[in-house]
Amino acid sequence: MLFLNPLLLWGLLAAAVPIAIHLLNRRRHKTIQWAAMQFLLKATRESRGKKKLRHILILTCRALAIAALIFAAARPVISGLIGWGGGSIDTVVLLLDRSASMETKPGDGLDPRRQIVIEKVRDAMKSLGTPRLVLIDSASRKPQEVPSPETLADLSATAATDTAADFSTLLVRAAEFLEESSGRCEIWLASDLQSSNWRPEDERWAAARASLAALPQKPAVRVLSLTGPTAPNTAIRLLGSRRTGDEMLLDLEILRPAESRGSGSLPLTTTINGTRTTENVTLPGQSLRFLKRVPLPSASTTGSGWLSIPADGNSRDNSVFFAYGPSRPIKSILV
Repeated sequence: MLFLNPLLLWGLLAAAVPIAIHLLNRRRHKTIQWAAMQFLLKATRESRGKKKLRHILILTCRALAIAALIFAAARPVISGLIGWGGGSIDTVVLLLDRSASMETKPGDGLDPRRQIVIEKVRDAMKSLGTPRLVLIDSASRKPQEVPSPETLADLSATAATDTAADFSTLLVRAAEFLEESSGRCEIWLASDLQSSNWRPEDERWAAARASLAALPQKPAVRVLSLTGPTAPNTAIRLLGSRRTGDEMLLDLEILRPAESRGSGSLPLTTTINGTRTTENVTLPGQSLRFLKRVPLPSASTTGSGWLSIPADGNSRDNSVFFAYGPSRPIKSILV
C-alpha cells in the first residue's frame, strides 16, 4: 500500500484516545461494596454481559472511525489489494505528466514531483506482480512499452521538459492502445492537476469519455495526484524581445509565490556572449513586469544570451533565453 501523505499515518495513534478516555472514566468512580444493594447486583448480573459487549462495540467503532479518517487523509494510492475480487491486472497504461510544473519540489525541497511519482509507480508495480506496463508521456503522446519498472526513471520519455500536458488527448491515445489489448487493464494518470494541463472546459473531453466507453472491457482509471504544499518558487518569463540599434529590449515578468507579502528583492543575472552581469531587482508585490535594455557588444551582428534568477523550488522557470540578428534599418515612406 502506497500513500501520498505517509507522515499522516502517525495520526493513527489518535485511535487510542477513545480507549484512554474510557479507562480514565472507569478509574474516576470507585466501587464500594454495600450489602444492602447486593440484591440489585444479582438482578442485573444476567444483562451485564450484553452491556459490556455493547460498550466494547461502541468503543471499537469510535477507534475505527478515527483510524479511517487518518487513513483517508494519508491518501492511499495503489495496493496489491486492487486485484482482490477482480483478478490480476494484465496491463497498466501510465499517462505521465512531463510539463514544467512537474519539476516543482514539495515542501521538503528534495526531489521534484515528476521523480516522486515515478518512484511511486515503480513501487506499486512491484506489489502488483508482473503486469505489462505501457507509458504514454505528455510530450511525445506515443505508447511505449516499459520492459521493467526499474528502468522507468532512466527512460528519455520520463525526463523533464518545458512542454505542457493535454490529458484529454492522452486518454484518447490510451483508449486507442487498449482497443488491441486483452485482459484486465487500468489507466494511471500521474499529474500535479494543474488546470492548464487538464483544461476541463475543453470539448475534447467528450471524445475521451466516448473512446473509453467504447472499449469492450472498461478499464479502471486512477489518478495519482501530487497536490499539496510546495517549496517556494519564483519564476521569470520573457514576454517579448526586439533589437533597437545596439541594444536588446526585453519584456520581462517575474512572478513570486501567491503567499508572498510585501516587497522583496532578488539578483537578476544577465549573460550575453559569455559576459555576465548581476543586478538586484525589487519586487513590490507578487509580480513585476518591466522592460530591460541589454547593451550589445560593439560590432556584434548576431549572438544570444539568457537571464536567470537564483535556484528555488522549480529550476525549469529560473532562466529565459533570447537571440538577436543584424540590426535592420528603419525605412519610412512618405505619401
